[in-house]
Amino acid sequence: MGNLGLIFEEMKSYRIMPVMPSTIITPFNIGLLSADLSNWFGLAAGHPCAGRVDKLPMQCYLVSLPGRYVLVDAPAYEFPGDEGMLLPEFKGRSAAGLLAARGTPATAITDVVITHPHLDHTLGIASPVENPSQVVFPNARHYLGAKDWENLPNMEEVERRPLEVVERAGLLTLVDGFLDLGDGLTLLPTPGETPGHQILRLKDEDGEAYFVGDLFHHLLELDEPGRHPVWAEARALQNSKSLLMERAAASKAKVFFAHIEGAYRIQSNGPALCWTQTSG
Repeated sequence: MGNLGLIFEEMKSYRIMPVMPSTIITPFNIGLLSADLSNWFGLAAGHPCAGRVDKLPMQCYLVSLPGRYVLVDAPAYEFPGDEGMLLPEFKGRSAAGLLAARGTPATAITDVVITHPHLDHTLGIASPVENPSQVVFPNARHYLGAKDWENLPNMEEVERRPLEVVERAGLLTLVDGFLDLGDGLTLLPTPGETPGHQILRLKDEDGEAYFVGDLFHHLLELDEPGRHPVWAEARALQNSKSLLMERAAASKAKVFFAHIEGAYRIQSNGPALCWTQTSG
């Protein structure tokens, strides 16, 4: 994954050129997650990554448009009741805190795209984390896949509560299928990680970028087509990955992940599609 020691230096911004020249994409790394690859991916003992524990970035993205600030996911580095994946040096970090440190207050955010309601994507939308009662981004419309909201009764309480706070504030929009957000932004359904997992596409006549949440978690999935985390619905996830890869290859789009550092593109290698990391 490259030198993870560098990712806590000042995060670079990606100016998507020629996609909407006035649009700036800024990644924020909230902290590192401890990931047991054998457990996550059900690796056989002979697999080269079997028994390996990696430290994966927990990232969100700010898409800055003229008069609009769109946040893709809103983590907080706290998992109430389950701290096993967390490292103490990043305790207390949150999307809102890192945004404010860079000069963007929570009140400036106009849209929050929730790719799916796992803890490392949603705990920063309501505060305090331990017992949320207030919306962190009070001027933002929050977008969640409708099928994930339907699954709310099956979620752990710690996952439900931030979403319920936003819903009670009248700031939650449930998305069923494709949704045009304007300004070249579209939400696309990509089930598999969760039933309502969704990704954000940024597009104009000159190009595209995708923010794909947990469609992929690790470079292992880029290198091994058909490799998925054990908790996902494999067939749905494979279909969603294939859709994204075909679209991104056709448009030469940049792809940004929640847990993989940097931006990537898809290139054709004969009949196969291959991932390559790209510069900002």
